[in-house]
Amino acid sequence: MNELEFYKMLYKKADSGYGAVTDLLPKVQDEKLRHDMALHMEGYRHFSHMAKEQLTAANQKAEKKSPIGAIPTRLGMMVNTMFNTSREHIAELMIHASNASIMELQRTMNRLEEHKGTEEAVTVCQRVIDFEQDNVKRMQKYI
Repeated sequence: MNELEFYKMLYKKADSGYGAVTDLLPKVQDEKLRHDMALHMEGYRHFSHMAKEQLTAANQKAEKKSPIGAIPTRLGMMVNTMFNTSREHIAELMIHASNASIMELQRTMNRLEEHKGTEEAVTVCQRVIDFEQDNVKRMQKYI
């Protein structure tokens, strides 16, 4: 994986993550959990913006996940929260999503290192992993 592929993937993932948290937020009554979820959204916004800047600098277009591609995720969340919107359940969903992201990002970082990706891209990838790990820790207090 090269740097441009990484930044394209990061932009889509961050944008998708932001949308997923946005969809969950109206179902959350606990103010502390809402605050922590808002922090997570801001992190996604930051990484999305960073990736878009890198792509723009390389004369590449930052493309969001297609609306049709987002349907399975949105449906899954609707089903998962249809009967249970407890803070424990929402936190669990957030933890599962962050853990899946961590695994994917670790694979991505390994590919970047294998293909001699720039140190900057590897560092950004590690920062996103750290961000997701922090989210897991933040959400664990709700389960």
